[in-house]
Amino acid sequence: MQSIWTKTTEIENFESLNGDIRTDVLIIGGGITGILCGYMLKKAGIDCVVVEADRILSGTTKNTTAKITYLHGCIYDKMIKRYGLEKAKLYAEAQIDAIEEFRKLSEEFPCDFEEMCSYVYSLNDKNKIEKEAEALQKIGLDAKFVEDTGLPFKIAGAVCVENQAGFNPFMLLKELAKDISIYEHTRVLEFKPSYVVTSKGKIYANKIIVATHFPLNNKHGS
Repeated sequence: MQSIWTKTTEIENFESLNGDIRTDVLIIGGGITGILCGYMLKKAGIDCVVVEADRILSGTTKNTTAKITYLHGCIYDKMIKRYGLEKAKLYAEAQIDAIEEFRKLSEEFPCDFEEMCSYVYSLNDKNKIEKEAEALQKIGLDAKFVEDTGLPFKIAGAVCVENQAGFNPFMLLKELAKDISIYEHTRVLEFKPSYVVTSKGKIYANKIIVATHFPLNNKHGS
């Protein structure tokens, strides 16, 4: 099945690395995380490079649901019980700040950003959803329990929050990528103390950010 985002937006090609280079920050992975990191670092005046083993936005980002919300499943009730109310608030505040950052980016780079309600629902556990709504209310968020979401099937209930959003990620990331040093078809093969070995050369970097779906150097003790 073709991604809906690739149907609406064409992403330009970037060259592969050709030889050894040096940078302050190396970002491994050209999905939404890597591109956003590169854009933010570049904006802050920090020299950085993004490398991608395939093409940028060709992995998880290509199939993202593109929702921007602080609802991430039924997590807040568990979070309060495990870590306490204040830490749950901090988590929620970080998510709200992120939504605001996306809103600001969408004003500068139009990307079909649209405010809408977000829902987390259960097919058969009404009590779980009611507890989640109560947990969100405890930390000061405007959440409510509802039974009607417009879904074409029956549910036990849902948590509804307003002022969340959806957007076209390819429209945004296409623009953000324009001012970033990006190398496609450049796979990281090995980590060394001051550089990484890629399929196209070495990259020397003071800092490395791994922005891939799975860790590349997932070894015991690392």
